[in-house]
Amino acid sequence: SLRLPLPLPAPPVSAGDAIGQALRTTLGIAADAVVFLTIGSRFKYLPIDGFSFLDAAGQVLERNPQAFLIAVGPSNEQDGWPALRARFGNRFNAVGTHTDIQPFLAAANIYLEGFPFGSLTAMLEAVIAGLPPVLAPAQCPLPYRSDDFGLDDLPVAPDIEAYVQLATALAGDKQQRIALSQRCAERVRGLHCVPAWPEHLATLRNLVKGGLVHQTYPLQTTTLMDAYRVRYWAAFSLSGNADNAFSWVFHAALKRGLRPRVDVELHRALTQARSEGVAVSNAWVATFGSNMLSALPHSFSMWAYMRV
Repeated sequence: SLRLPLPLPAPPVSAGDAIGQALRTTLGIAADAVVFLTIGSRFKYLPIDGFSFLDAAGQVLERNPQAFLIAVGPSNEQDGWPALRARFGNRFNAVGTHTDIQPFLAAANIYLEGFPFGSLTAMLEAVIAGLPPVLAPAQCPLPYRSDDFGLDDLPVAPDIEAYVQLATALAGDKQQRIALSQRCAERVRGLHCVPAWPEHLATLRNLVKGGLVHQTYPLQTTTLMDAYRVRYWAAFSLSGNADNAFSWVFHAALKRGLRPRVDVELHRALTQARSEGVAVSNAWVATFGSNMLSALPHSFSMWAYMRV
């Protein structure tokens, strides 16, 4: 087997560029202030079992009274973000969704990986732009926090307190920030950007051309996932967001002319997921509906499923 890194373009800006200084002026941030940045879809920050990025963000700003925090994705009017805005004023700003994140990368000094669901691509882009990262705590199990070739040797905080301490240490030590950002940027660029990435692709192609023998083997008995990870999977699958992995794959298959099949067992598993702390309403209706779908012609059942 061979791992192929995610291909990423080198960003047109770096931390500290003029476009970032302009954004700082717009947001009322001093040129020499430390700015934390986090990027992710709104739903990725919704707490699980009290495990909350918003709590960590509040602690980071409390311990660094001259620092600022910008969140791209969430907004000041949603979920628990308004409370942070009211508490810290313009030192905290959730700016909503932006298609162009370059000004934010250039304006920031430190990247905070969000949780309970991290955003690997966003963090890699921040690292390439020159921001030292703080990985999500180990309480956020893989694959929900980032796990990348170029970040293998970075410390992972065991909990929120240690996460806040790592962020605070970087905020107070400019030389440490510079050293960490240079080391991480060099490693990530060497894996994910041109000219290195095409070389990884060429290695894969040569491996395939050399002839591959595909062997099947029986699955071994595996240990059941612990309840903590089950809750994470359940929370992700029931988020109702377009970023839900199943929904994304299903829609992508339809767009490409494929015919993904939703049979009774799959539909029942999706609509009647059960785990500690998770309940699905109208389970009887869901069961009846899945039985009906399986009895209908495929094209109509697919249409009905997509409508639901």
